[in-house]
Amino acid sequence: MGTSTLMTGKELAEQLRRGELFTDIAAKLTGEEITAEVWQRSGPEPMSGEERRLLESWRDQVVICRRRTGLLRAAGGQIVAYVSSAWIPCRLPPGVQPALMTTDIPLGRSLADAGVARECLSAREVSDRGIAVRSYGRLLLPDGDDMVPVALAWEEIPDGLLAGVSWG
Repeated sequence: MGTSTLMTGKELAEQLRRGELFTDIAAKLTGEEITAEVWQRSGPEPMSGEERRLLESWRDQVVICRRRTGLLRAAGGQIVAYVSSAWIPCRLPPGVQPALMTTDIPLGRSLADAGVARECLSAREVSDRGIAVRSYGRLLLPDGDDMVPVALAWEEIPDGLLAGVSWG
């Protein structure tokens, strides 16, 4: 981070469109570790048709997922995003599924050692009840020469994350 220009919602959305994990972006912006605060866990439950399409359920005929909802918070307490996720349990590496259901580890961080990549499906600047950016993406893991979708992640990033953040 520098001190030359303030980051706008448009600039943050552009970083997300490049495929960066939001947790990594938030850590850079705040200079702090990012943790999750999970409010609700659910599943197994049926995926919607759109979720099945985005997670390519045709690969293994899986039609159920698990979900989490909550927020991401910087170590100093600042809320950096309201988040939701849906994932296919059988596509996750051993140990990740139980961690997602019992701990507050951020989804992207739980998959980092397995080589996770994020494909941005949407990231746009908004001005809606304190939200600066809305985004969602697909998290993919390597499977041989292929990248297989394992999860969907949605973020609503509050204005407060950009307030006073400078970079350059």
